[in-house]
Amino acid sequence: ELNFKKSFGILYQDLKLKFSSFYVYFPLFILRRLIIVLGMVFLHGAPSLQVLFLVTQSLLKLIYIQHVRPFTEPYVTKLETFNEVCILIAVYHTIIFLLTVDEPTIQY
Repeated sequence: ELNFKKSFGILYQDLKLKFSSFYVYFPLFILRRLIIVLGMVFLHGAPSLQVLFLVTQSLLKLIYIQHVRPFTEPYVTKLETFNEVCILIAVYHTIIFLLTVDEPTIQY
């Protein structure tokens, strides 16, 4: 048990471990990154769908963080919330560039 904790303890160091829903935080984090990468690769011709997926994922993570509150320290929850809000703001700004210019050479 000590060897396991020494090797993998960092994965759940700041997480509350009372419920099983807290154990899915990092697998969801990795799955989210994988979906982002796959979306960028396979949807390279549809940037509006890419933005839609990014907004949806950020909103779902924001809801998860606020509903489950998986962290032991409140400041970590606030920090993760702030990070997601900043990502949402950045992604919402990309919508402006997608919708205003029709010429692909100027748009990108």
